[in-house]
Parts: sequence; C-alpha cells; structure tokens
Amino acid sequence: MAEGTRNRERPWGWWLSVLAVAALVLAGLLTSRHGPRRQPAAGPSTAPRPPSSPTGPGNDRPSAGSQPKRPAAPGGGATPHAVSVTATKTSARSTSASRAAPRSARTTPVTCQTNLPLSRSPNAPYNFLCTQAGRPLTWPNGMINLYVGRLSTAQRLALPVALHQWEAEGHFTVTQVSSPAAANATITPTPLSNQEAGYTQVHYSCNSAGCFYDRATVTLSSTEKLAQTAWVSTICHELGHAAGLNHVSRHPQVMYPSINDVSPDAYTPGDIQGLQAEYQQRSKSSAATRADATFGEWIDIS
Repeated sequence: MAEGTRNRERPWGWWLSVLAVAALVLAGLLTSRHGPRRQPAAGPSTAPRPPSSPTGPGNDRPSAGSQPKRPAAPGGGATPHAVSVTATKTSARSTSASRAAPRSARTTPVTCQTNLPLSRSPNAPYNFLCTQAGRPLTWPNGMINLYVGRLSTAQRLALPVALHQWEAEGHFTVTQVSSPAAANATITPTPLSNQEAGYTQVHYSCNSAGCFYDRATVTLSSTEKLAQTAWVSTICHELGHAAGLNHVSRHPQVMYPSINDVSPDAYTPGDIQGLQAEYQQRSKSSAATRADATFGEWIDIS
C-alpha cells in the first residue's frame, strides 16, 4: 500500500518542478523587457535627433534658455535713420560698437530764427540765422554752383555787382551753371505778394561731424519795380541770408529787414563782420564735408 502511493505521487511532484522553473524563466523575461535601462558611460548618443523646425514667420522658436528673437526691422533690419529734425527718434540696440560710435549731430539741436520782424531783430552789427551748440551754421566750403533764371533787365544788371561783393566779403567762389540740377544755389524770379522784393530758403544737413548748409534758393519778385541800386541791395540782402546771416535792427545795414530810399547798395562794416564770422566758422568745419548726411530741414527767410 505504501509503495503504490509513493509511485502515484511522483508524477505530480515532477510537474510541479517544471511549472516552477517555467515561472522563474517567464519572470526573468518580463523583467529584462520592462525594467530600467542604463545609458552608456561614454560616447555620443546614437538616438536620432528630431528634425529642426523650418525658419520663417511663426516658426522661429527660441532654443532652451534663450530669449525670443525680435522681428527684423523693415529693409533688412537696418535701423532707419530719420529725415527731419522734428522726426521721432528711433531706438537702436545698445552694443559695444554703437556705444563707441561718435555722438550724432542729432543730440545737439539746431536753433533757427526765421522771418524776424524789425521789432524782434537784435540791435547788433550782425546776427546768425541758425546756430548749433552756440556756433553759427555755415557752408562746408565756399564752392557755390549757381543757377540764374530769367531775371528782369534791372535784376540782371544788379546781380554781378551783388555777387562780386558776396564773393569778396564772404570768401565764396561762384561758378554759374546752366541747370538747376547742377546747382547748390539758385536765383530765380516769380510773382510775390505783400510787396516783397525777395526771399530766401536755405537747407541744412547734419551728420556725425555737425550741421551745415548745403543748398539755397533765392527768389526775386518779378512784379516789383525797383531801381537797379535797390536791386543790388536786395540781392546782397538775400545772399546774406544764403550765407547764414539774419536780420538786424541797425540802420543803415544791408541785413536790415526792409528796403527804402536810403538802403545801402553795398555791405556795411556790420554785414562784413557777419560774413567774416561765417567764413571763420566754415574754416573750422571742414570735417562737415563728409557725405554721410542723415537729416536736415529747409529754413525760409525773407
């Protein structure tokens, strides 16, 4: 009885052993598939990188730890420069190069007194039209290319007399040209109201070296009937504005704001002092001939 019982129990024990071994093998396989992995101790990772996003509007994502990029300024990112004195200042990035750049002329404003009436004209030998940092604006050099329109007979005869004085006292060299496009100064007639004999527009430009006059237009009345000597005085007056002089209240002087029978037809000592002061400032401002003008303005004076 005991021997038969022992023989029947042996198959069951054998199967239990097989099942136990199978369970251990299965547990090992599951552990190796789902368990934690270790990274290699050295060497680059062989995992493929994700494709980079295409650049363009809306796709320029910042990298980790970086600041978002600002959109580029119109025109290729170049900081536009302003075209008028009254234009709003544009901001610029602060870099070591920009901090080391010379100060812009825009940081020192230009002050101009236009159309001064007699009541506000100074009682002085001369007066300046525009100043910057206490110094008068002047031309970068004395080379003037002048275009002259169809003047009246009296104006045409008066012009060389006035021009000769302006060249001599103001140290200008005038070359007459046949086209306004080739000129930096023009003298032309047109009908004027309010019994004006003439008026002048002067344009100045500025760069890192300072501000300077670069164009002038003198307009003479085509309707006023003046004597030739009065036209000499008028043209000298308007050319005085073109040189950078303003009105004074001392009489008689060419830069007096009105003309009458006793107006001089030649520059007086006060006028000459003003023209000389402009010339001396011009001699100190040769650096202003650089061609990097950035902004400017037209000034009207009658």
